[in-house]
Amino acid sequence: MELQKTIITLLALLVAAMVMVPCVSAEDNDQARQADETNVQDLIKSINSDIRQIVEERHLYSVKAGTGPYSFPVREFIRSHDKDLDEIILTLADLRDIDLDETQKATLKEIIVAESFKHISADVELEKRGLRIEDAKVFTPIILGVTNSTEDFSKLEKASLLSAPLLTLRQVYYDISGASSIDDDGWDFDIDGNNDLTYVMTWGNSYPYTYRLVYKDEDHPNPSLDALYDYYRCGDWDEEGCEDSAQFTVWDANNVQYSLSWSDTYTFGYPTGNHGSITRTNHPWMYVSNIWNHDIGTEDTNPSLSKIVMGVPYYPQ
Repeated sequence: MELQKTIITLLALLVAAMVMVPCVSAEDNDQARQADETNVQDLIKSINSDIRQIVEERHLYSVKAGTGPYSFPVREFIRSHDKDLDEIILTLADLRDIDLDETQKATLKEIIVAESFKHISADVELEKRGLRIEDAKVFTPIILGVTNSTEDFSKLEKASLLSAPLLTLRQVYYDISGASSIDDDGWDFDIDGNNDLTYVMTWGNSYPYTYRLVYKDEDHPNPSLDALYDYYRCGDWDEEGCEDSAQFTVWDANNVQYSLSWSDTYTFGYPTGNHGSITRTNHPWMYVSNIWNHDIGTEDTNPSLSKIVMGVPYYPQ
């Protein structure tokens, strides 16, 4: 009888222990996760602070007519901050249970550093020129139509839908609708979409005019990299993502400065992008998602992909 009581007591203690251990472990895991995310956020703030210092010291922004093209030291920065970038990427990958190979890690480092340079440079330009977000004119793009070819676009022009003073903006349709497909250079992409160009901010009543195109979100072509990249950009795991933007300044009729927002010849699914800085003559039309990161071009690098054609007021005519 005593033996039976002892066995029952031991079994009861064992069951209680089995119930309690997961509760303690879950609490410990939650605290460890919060600590990891706090550490990542601190590292991101430190990296962005160092990037801002470089942007200001090396004048990596457009401040006057004739500002020459400038490049930003992505690989140099990665080398000097490799340990912190590794810690950020490996921690985020562990939190999402995502396995990355060495190539994917290197790609993600380049993406997040280049993106930070782009946005910090754009913000510094506004600050140096005394332009405030709250003073911008804000326009919602007018949808003019969907084009599947140059012929379709010509039809829109002939229908007088693209008459001045409109800036016509052509966004890859899949950037909005989402798709798993291949671009014109053979690069795969698998994106959720919902990256609509939602509004355009402008500053200036005469030359120079500055335009900032603002998108609902931004999707990297690789879903695994996109999940980690979103956390770096947005600071959380929100499935809705967060806004992206691209900026350019029209200094005069023949001098448009793309501030780390020039796409060059890259196609939509190219993994890392360009974020080039270049001066071009005035163009009343632009391709605003030649590549997934919303760098801007004046030639179509994805002629096989349908485009949404939009228009906003364009003063520099």
